[in-house]
Parts: sequence; C-alpha cells; structure tokens
Amino acid sequence: MSDADGLPGRPSGRAGGVARTALGADDAAARLRDEGWSVGVVRGGATTAAFLDAVGTALDFPDRYGRNLDALWDCLGDVAVATALVWEGWQELAVGAPDAWADAMSLLRERAGDGAPFCVVLADAPPGRVRS
Repeated sequence: MSDADGLPGRPSGRAGGVARTALGADDAAARLRDEGWSVGVVRGGATTAAFLDAVGTALDFPDRYGRNLDALWDCLGDVAVATALVWEGWQELAVGAPDAWADAMSLLRERAGDGAPFCVVLADAPPGRVRS
C-alpha cells in the first residue's frame, strides 16, 4: 500500500511499522486484507485494560493471554503470519492515559520491527461515527 492508498508511513508490501491514516478502521482493514495481511481491528480502548482485552480479542490470542504488556509481547511474538492491528479510537488512551499510551506504543513499535511482519495502523474514525 502506498501513501496514495491512504496509509502514509507504512511501507508497501510486507514491511512492518506504525502508521496513521485518515481512513476509518473498516476501510484500512479492507485494504490490508487485499494485500494479504491477517487483520485484527480494535475499536476504542480508553484504559490499558480495555486496550489489552481488545487486542487479545482482535488477534484471537489464546486463553493463556494474561492481558498485560508482557503477555502482549509474548503473544505478538508467537504471530507467524503477516499481521496488521488496526486501532480506531486510539486517541482515547493517548489523551486519557498518556503514560499507558507511551508504553503500549513503545511495545508495538518494537514488535513491528522484529519477527514476522507486523504493522499497526492508527485509524481515525470517520466523521459522525460514534464509538462505544
């Protein structure tokens, strides 16, 4: 996907990374799936616990997932196929709990540069969309 495709900052092909897009989560996820990525979508996540729970659900982590940053790192390390995490509503954690946001993004950035292709796309909600 190139910048023209709506996901600036994310290299095309199977390179990982973290990018922000003006696309909504559904559109971003569809474009990534068209490229062959396995995609999990997170909506919201105003607290660390809510974010961790949503990621575990979106990426279908096993029951042993402990819903903490160490467990997130371990489960992301087990991902063996090109996987994208599309996060709509990320602003809730970034504004409401900036330290937790920094910790989560540090982990996600590190994972995006290590192992099987993994990318994070921070999607902006379309105008008028209400997140629950």
